Amino acid sequence: GTHKEGWTKHAWSTLGSFGAVVLRSLISPAACDALLQQVTAWPASGEGTSASTRQPHNRRHQALPMQQGASGAATQALLTLLRPLAALALNTSTPRLVECGFLTSLPGALAQAFHADTAPDALRTCE
Repeated sequence: GTHKEGWTKHAWSTLGSFGAVVLRSLISPAACDALLQQVTAWPASGEGTSASTRQPHNRRHQALPMQQGASGAATQALLTLLRPLAALALNTSTPRLVECGFLTSLPGALAQAFHADTAPDALRTCE
């Protein structure tokens, strides 16, 4: 198979064996810097799910655009790379991204129990 298929199969095997897979360097340092700038400048009053975040004290959970700006560029890069793995993991040929955003935890934030992390229906955007 191709290098891409080999990578996907290896990641899938690792995910199956350990329940997690670490993927390094999926987007460039420059893209990470641009994304950090976008997050830092994002208005605190922007759309998000901070009100429904578990243990919300000292946490900020905000939605970001999936198709514009640094978050859009990062989303598209990640989708391109991760779609084959997501298709295997979710047993579908058409995996969809349903949320794009960031969660920051500041000193003093309490630990959260393990949980699914999806936005309320009103905030979901599927591509």
